Amino acid sequence: MCAFDERVKNYLLSNQGDFLNLQNQLSHIISTILNEKDIGIQLQYRSAELITLINSLNEGIIIFNKNKKILNTNKCLNEKLALNPDKLPSIEKILGRETFQALEKIDFSGEIGPVSLNGFNFIINSNPIKLNDGSKKDTILTLTDFNKMKESVFRSEKDKNLITFDDIVGESEALVYARQQAIQVAEKDVSVMLIGETGTGKEIFARAIHTLSHRKNDIFIPINCGAIPESLIESELFGYEKGSFTGASSTGKKGKFEIASQGTLFLDEIGDLDFSMQVKLLRALEEKEITRVGGTTTIKVNPRIISATHRDIQSMIQKNTFRRDLYYRLNVVPIYIPPLRERGFDIIILARHFLYHFSKVYKKNILGFTRECERFLMNYSYPGNIRELRNLIEYAIIFEEDDIIGIENISKKVKINGEAKILSLAEMTKK
Repeated sequence: MCAFDERVKNYLLSNQGDFLNLQNQLSHIISTILNEKDIGIQLQYRSAELITLINSLNEGIIIFNKNKKILNTNKCLNEKLALNPDKLPSIEKILGRETFQALEKIDFSGEIGPVSLNGFNFIINSNPIKLNDGSKKDTILTLTDFNKMKESVFRSEKDKNLITFDDIVGESEALVYARQQAIQVAEKDVSVMLIGETGTGKEIFARAIHTLSHRKNDIFIPINCGAIPESLIESELFGYEKGSFTGASSTGKKGKFEIASQGTLFLDEIGDLDFSMQVKLLRALEEKEITRVGGTTTIKVNPRIISATHRDIQSMIQKNTFRRDLYYRLNVVPIYIPPLRERGFDIIILARHFLYHFSKVYKKNILGFTRECERFLMNYSYPGNIRELRNLIEYAIIFEEDDIIGIENISKKVKINGEAKILSLAEMTKK
């Protein structure tokens, strides 16, 4: 403060306290205004940051208040549902009445779906924004593309189960011939029938064929025709519409033919398929279209079919338990997978392969087999084929206390499985 004459000076000095209080109040007011301006700038930045964040997501976002008025939507949702962010319809109109009511039933807290919106299938997750006192204010809906979610899962499963012909271990003449046949036919989009006993590795061959085919970037789906009840096999293969039978999903379900439409469908144990179902399978293969259980609309499908059986299909045809026309449709290229007892030294090659694998799994330093043990492994008949050999080696590694596997644990496991069948001289000579 300053004074220009004696009178004003005396006035200021006599009221100095009041003027100092006023100065402090003005300073506080100015400081508060500057702070509020700074906070406003920070809030504006945070708001822009939040909008940028939600617009960068590959999932649809809807934010609405307790009166169900939409406050914001993100770029992904606007593009997929063709929404104008400046002229948004009501949330009920965007989601549809049925979906909106389903969310109301769960009090807008939880997950529903998949639901179809504008040609896309979404899983909708609803999360209320709660204040410190526990009250709900606004709600955020996250709409995840269900098809992309499935593709991600399938891709993950595909990578995890990636099998190539390098995974088919062995050097015997019979195996090398089967492998060469499979490699030759892999890139040809024809039906293949893998014929061999249980446990010979038919599914590994099927996966390797798929990996080498032009469909390798699409899904491989195995289905065991003998493991699914007769009453469910049609819905598993062709899917069903909602409400088509008791216990059916309220949204319906795609069948394996639809899911694997551009990939490979592996029909394991095809000889166990019910005769009445064989007619429907034949039609699907010939027409390249299916109809879901309970539905009337035909759906175009085009999976590559690889089938497998341990049965004598020709004998089944003679007994009228397997359709001849279906057999010729599936059996364009037959490949015989030899049983382990016909593969000679492959037994030892596989045994060493499993020994290395399970030694790592169980963190044991086991170096190999005794000569006596290898002779036993060579002379055993393996009714369970490769699957049984793998089982034997895993058992032996778990219980072996030395660094070399002897005959004791192997023979003990064989006795648990049943008495060992020793090969005849003629069978041993084949080796």
